[in-house]
Amino acid sequence: MRLHALQVTAFGPFADSVAVDFDELASDGLFLLSGPTGSGKTSILDAVCFALYGDVPGDRGSAKRLRSDQAAPGVAPEVALEFTVRARRFRLVRSPQWTRPKKRGTGVTTEQAHVVCSELVDGTWTPLSNRLDETGHLITGLLGMNMAQFCQVALLPQGQFQGFLRARSEERHALLQRLFATDRFEQIERWLRDHARALRREVGDSEVALGRAISRVEEAAGTAAPDEVSETVSWLDAEVGRSLQEAQRAATMLTDTAARRADADLALIQARELARRQQLGAEAERTLAALAQETAAHERRVEVREAAQRAAVVLPLVRVATEASVAQSRYQAAVDAALTDAVRLRDTAYASGYLHDDGGLPFDDIDALALLLGPAEERLREADTLVPLASEVAAINPQITALGHEVAERDAAIERVQAEAVEAPEERNRLEAALRESVAESDRAQLLAGEVATLRTRLAAAERLVLRRADLTRAEAGERAATERLFAVKEAWLSAQESRLHGMAAELAAELASGDACPVCGSGDHPEPAQTSPSTSTADEVKAARSLVDDAELARATAESELRSLSADVARLTEAAGDGTVAELAALLAGKGEELARAEQAAARLPTTQQALDRLAATQEAREQKLIELSNQRTAAVATCTTLEARRDHLRQQLGARADEPRLLATLRAEQRLGSELVTALSTAMRHRERLVEATASVQRAEAELRATAAAQRFASPREAADAALDAGAVRALEAAIAEYEDRRRSAQGTLDLPDVIAALAAPAPDLTQLATTADAAQVAEAEAIRSDTGARRRNERVAALAVEVRATFDALAPRREAAQVAAELAAMVEGKSTNNALRMRLSAYVLSWRLAQVVDAANERLSRMSDSRYLLEHSEQRGAHESRGGLSLVVRDGWSGEARDPATLSGGETFVVSLALALGLADVVAGEAGGTELDTLFVDEGFGSLDAETLDDVMDTLDALREGGRVVGVVSHVDQMRSRIPRQLRLTKGRTGSTVEVSYLTA
Repeated sequence: MRLHALQVTAFGPFADSVAVDFDELASDGLFLLSGPTGSGKTSILDAVCFALYGDVPGDRGSAKRLRSDQAAPGVAPEVALEFTVRARRFRLVRSPQWTRPKKRGTGVTTEQAHVVCSELVDGTWTPLSNRLDETGHLITGLLGMNMAQFCQVALLPQGQFQGFLRARSEERHALLQRLFATDRFEQIERWLRDHARALRREVGDSEVALGRAISRVEEAAGTAAPDEVSETVSWLDAEVGRSLQEAQRAATMLTDTAARRADADLALIQARELARRQQLGAEAERTLAALAQETAAHERRVEVREAAQRAAVVLPLVRVATEASVAQSRYQAAVDAALTDAVRLRDTAYASGYLHDDGGLPFDDIDALALLLGPAEERLREADTLVPLASEVAAINPQITALGHEVAERDAAIERVQAEAVEAPEERNRLEAALRESVAESDRAQLLAGEVATLRTRLAAAERLVLRRADLTRAEAGERAATERLFAVKEAWLSAQESRLHGMAAELAAELASGDACPVCGSGDHPEPAQTSPSTSTADEVKAARSLVDDAELARATAESELRSLSADVARLTEAAGDGTVAELAALLAGKGEELARAEQAAARLPTTQQALDRLAATQEAREQKLIELSNQRTAAVATCTTLEARRDHLRQQLGARADEPRLLATLRAEQRLGSELVTALSTAMRHRERLVEATASVQRAEAELRATAAAQRFASPREAADAALDAGAVRALEAAIAEYEDRRRSAQGTLDLPDVIAALAAPAPDLTQLATTADAAQVAEAEAIRSDTGARRRNERVAALAVEVRATFDALAPRREAAQVAAELAAMVEGKSTNNALRMRLSAYVLSWRLAQVVDAANERLSRMSDSRYLLEHSEQRGAHESRGGLSLVVRDGWSGEARDPATLSGGETFVVSLALALGLADVVAGEAGGTELDTLFVDEGFGSLDAETLDDVMDTLDALREGGRVVGVVSHVDQMRSRIPRQLRLTKGRTGSTVEVSYLTA
C-alpha cells in the first residue's frame, strides 16, 4: 500500500484545512515529520489511521475528541486520504461524530459519523460505499489486516516496543495474540478444558446414579448390597429370583382365598333372598286386613266424587249468569252517571251562552239530550280552528319584543369594541420597541458567553501553569542531579577501566605457570613477573561500575523525559493562559460574568415580550372578528323581527272580529274545553245505554240455560248443583285417596299370589347372623391375600426394573471414566499444567512462541547492522522470574561480553536500537501473516534523541535499507540531527489558531 495525498480539516490541532502530498515527500524515499511538541506530528499518523479505519490508536481513540478546539463553530471535521493498494487507487473521505450549533434557534445538535469510499476508474472517481460497516470490511479485506495490525506494521510506535521488549511473557502473549489472531488456539484450550469438566461431571453423575439405583434395589429387596462392586451383578440376580418366587407364592394364596369367599357370599345372598320373600308375604297379609276396615269410607268417597263431576257441568253456567247480572248493574250505574254529567254540562252551556235554550228539554231524557250533540260538535270545531291562530299570535308578540332588545344590545356592543380598538396601536409600538431591545441583549449575551468561556479556560490554564512551573523547577533540579550523578559514575567507571588496563600485566602474570610461553612476548622464562597493586581494579569491579553507569543513564533519560514533558506542558499552558496573572484573569472573568448576567437577564424577557406582542395581535384579530359577528347578528335580528310582524298581521286577519277581544286565547280555550266535555258526556251516555240493553238480554238467556242444565244433571235446582260442586284440589284429593286404596289392595293381593312368596311362607326362617359372620371372615382373608400378592408383585417388578437400570449404568460407567481421564490429561497438557509439559507452556503460547521466534530472526537481521554486530535478540522458552508460564521470554546476547542480558539492563540508546529492530522485524512478520500485502509507505515514530552519532549512523543505514523496492519511510522526530540528515521534510508549526504544515527540501 502506498499513500498519495492527505487532507485534514478541523481535526486534532489543525483548525483549518491542511494538505500533505506524500508523492512529493516520497521522491527521496525518506522524509522527516518535524515540529515542536504539540504541533501535530502524531496527529498526521492519527489522520491516516482514522481515514482507513474510522478510529485512532491508543488512548486518543478512547477520548472520542477528534475535532479541533480551535476550529470555527460550523466547520465540520474531515479527513480525506488517497492511496493505492493492489494496483487500485482509492479515496476515503471520513468525518467523526461532532457537535455543531443548531441552524435554527439556540443550542447544539450532534452530527453522526459518515464516510465515502471511492475508486479511480478510467480517470473518474466512482463511489463504492457510504456505509461505515461496509467500508470497514472493504478496507480490512484490501489491506489484509485490522487496525491493530496496521498500526504495528505501518506506524511503528517505538515507545510501545520498549515496553514490549521489557514486558513479561503474559503481556507479550496479549499483544502477539491480537496481531496474529491466535485466539482460536485459546478457544481450543477452553473447549478441551470444558470438555474434560463435562466428562468429569458425567462420570460423577453416573456414579451417583449407580449408587442411587443400588440403594433403591436394597430398599426394594430389603437386603444390603455387597461391598465389592464385582459381586453386585450376582447379588442382583439372586434378589431378582427371590422376589419372583415370593410373587408366585402370593398369587397361589390369593386364588384359594378368593374361592372360599365366593362360596360364603353365595350362601349369604340366598338366605337374604328367602328372608325378603317371607317379609313381603307377611306385609301383604297385614295390608289386606287393614283395607277391609276402610271399605265404607272408600264407597262414600266414590259417591262424593261422582256428584262433583255432575255439578262441574252446571257450574260454568252459574258463573255465566252471575257475570251477566253484574254487568247489567254496572252499565245501569254508568248510564245514570253519564246522564247526570250531560245535564250539568248542558246547563253550563246554556248559562254561558255557549248554546241557546230552545224550550227546555226533559231532565232525564237521553234521546232529547242527544239533539244537543250536533250543535256542540259544531262549536267545538270552530274553537279548534281559532285556538292555534290565537296561540301563535300570543307567541309572536314576546319574540318581537325580545328581538328589539337584541338589536339595541348589538348596537351597544359594537360601540364598545370600536372604542377598544382605538388604544391597540400605541401598545403594539411599545411592545415592538421592547422586543428589539431584548433581541440586541440576547446577541450581546452570546458574545459575552464566548468571552467568559475563553476567560475560564485561560484562568484554569493559568492556575495549572503556576503548579507546573513549580514542578518544572523541581524537574530541572532533578535532571541536573541525574546528570551530575551520571558524570560521577561514568568517571568512576573510566577510572576503574583505566586501572584495570594498567594492571592487566599483573593479571596476565598471575595466570603464568613455569615453562608456559608468555602471551605477550612468547618467552618461557619469567624472571620478574608483574605484581598486582592494591589499587588495581578487577573485572568484577569494572562490570559493577558499568552497571552503575547504565543505571545512571536510565535515571538521566527518565529525568530528561519528565523535564521535556513538563516543559511542553508549561509551553502549552503559557500559550493557553495568554497574558495576565491569575488575579487579573479572575477579576476580568468576574466583570465579564456580571455583564453576562445582566445581558442574560435582559434577554430572558424576550420570550415574554414576544408572547405579549403575539397576544396583542391575536386580540386585535379577535376584535375585528367580533365586530363582524355583531353586525351579522344585528342584521339577522332585524330581518327576523320584520318577518314576525308580517306573520302576526296575517293571523289577526284570519281571527277577524274576535282578534281584538281581551284574553281571546283564554276564552277560546275555555269554550274548547266545555265543548269537548259536553260532546264526550253525550257520547258516553248513549254508548252506555246501548250496552245496558245488551246486558239485560244476556241475563235472561243465561238464567234459562242454567235451569235446563241443572235438571239434566239430576239436580232439583241450580243451588243444589252449586252445593255439590268441589274445587279442583278437593277433586284431586278424592281421586288420589280412591286410587291409593285400589293400588294397595291390588299390590297386596298380587304379592300373596306369587309362587316364590307362597313357597317362602311355607319354609323356615334362615340364620342370617351366622352366614354374615362367615362371609366377613372370608372377605378379610381375601383382602390380606390381595395385599400380599400386590406387594410381592410390585416388589418383583421394581427389583427387576432396578436391576436392569443398575446393569446399564454399571456398563456405561467404565468407558466414561476412561474418556474423562484422556480428556483431563489432554486439557492439562495444552494448558501447560501437566508434568509431561516440561516448559509448562500453553498451546496458544507455543504457537506464539514460534511466531516470536520468526520475529526475533527478522529483527536480528537489522539489529546486527545497527549495533555493529554487538547485540542479538534471543528467544527463550524458559520461564522468566516471577512468571507462571514460559515460551515468550526475550534476552539480549552481548557479543562483546558473550553474556545474555535482560532487556531492562540496556541503556536508553541501546533500548531504542533493539526496540526499533524488534518493531521492524514484527512488521515484516505481521505483513507476511496478513497475506503478504506490501507496505510501500511506513512511519517510524520518535526515540532518535537517545542515540550517539555512531549508532545514529547505523540506524540511518537501516532506514535507508528500508527504501529498497521503492518503499517510502517517514521518520517522526524533533531531534536537530535528524533535520540535518533528512533533506525532504514535512514541517509542522503550532499557533493559537491551530497548526499548519509545509513541505521543504534542504540542499547541501
